[in-house]
Amino acid sequence: MLKTFTVVIISIFLFVSDVLSQTNNEAYNAYSLAQKEENKKDYEKAISLYNDVYTKYKGDIYAEEASFRIAVIYDEKLNNPKLAIDNYNNYLKNFNGRHSQRAEIRIKYLSPYQNADIKKYQAYLDILSLDAQDQKAKAIETMERFIIDNPEIPFLDEALLWLANELKGFKRSVDKKELPRVEKAMKLYERIINEFPKSKNYIVAMKNLGDCYYLKSDVKKAQEYYKKVYEEGGDYGKILVGEYMLLATLKGTRERLRDIAVFSIPLLIIALFFIVPFSSYSIEGLKLGLYHSIFFIPVGLFLTILTSFLAEPKGRESYLVGLNMLVMTIGIIFNGIVLSALKKKNINIKLYMFILIAIIVCINYYFLYSLKLLTYIERLIL
Repeated sequence: MLKTFTVVIISIFLFVSDVLSQTNNEAYNAYSLAQKEENKKDYEKAISLYNDVYTKYKGDIYAEEASFRIAVIYDEKLNNPKLAIDNYNNYLKNFNGRHSQRAEIRIKYLSPYQNADIKKYQAYLDILSLDAQDQKAKAIETMERFIIDNPEIPFLDEALLWLANELKGFKRSVDKKELPRVEKAMKLYERIINEFPKSKNYIVAMKNLGDCYYLKSDVKKAQEYYKKVYEEGGDYGKILVGEYMLLATLKGTRERLRDIAVFSIPLLIIALFFIVPFSSYSIEGLKLGLYHSIFFIPVGLFLTILTSFLAEPKGRESYLVGLNMLVMTIGIIFNGIVLSALKKKNINIKLYMFILIAIIVCINYYFLYSLKLLTYIERLIL
């Protein structure tokens, strides 16, 4: 009896396995046929065949793949964002498979274009493809025309943001000849902020407008926009501007210190001449200073040459060292004059040394700022 029951169970199992195997083979063959039509770029026929696989073989892995391929064809081949979103949503509703994350990402990306005219959406994609083909100038010119000709498109904020970003560029510093492009970008960002306050691009436009002010060295205005993004953008806004707020603060501090240095240098030099008046200068003092500097000049030259070999090919470090050595040499010569003057006049040496060091520090800071080498020091501190 037990033997008979076991045979029956095994027979049923083999029968079911055979049926499932046949079904799986049929699904595979039907899916392969749809793939062939897709490869031949007969997308309408491919969609029809994929749909047959999806409806006839529900529960099979090929039904899931077919459902996803339908969405991908509408998305990437036929450029129909509405039907692509509908089919991605259908896939997510019926399957929790390996394509779910990609489907969610594509839905989010395509949402601004959901109600767009297909021809205009295709024209927009054609412009983006020009940029991908390294035809940036043509892409920018074509997008400017596209925006003027299509002011009512539902994804106007996307087109404006793309154009503004391309005009602004993605560098953290620009030449003067690039500033007109930056100013054009600023007008586009302002348009997004004013006309699309509920758009997901609102916060991005505000942050990028702050970047434009930063590029124009208007640090105060840049900080205003970064602060708005930080306050209005939630967690996303905080992530977006965290680094840039620090950069703007550093740049503002650099400029203030530069102004202080430039203002202080002539005042300190005047104060130095009050402490050591011209009447106390002498040829002997100059000779003494030159004599002392003879021993220092070779060291300065050696350090300058050594730095030029160790620095990057286009680095400015050797210029900095050379200028510092020049300042130090002048300081040593002047110090010889002061030492000689001590024989004739009572000089407040402590005050003299304080002013001399302050002058050297201010001049060095100005050199660091002018040669754009302050970032090295900031990295060490931070």
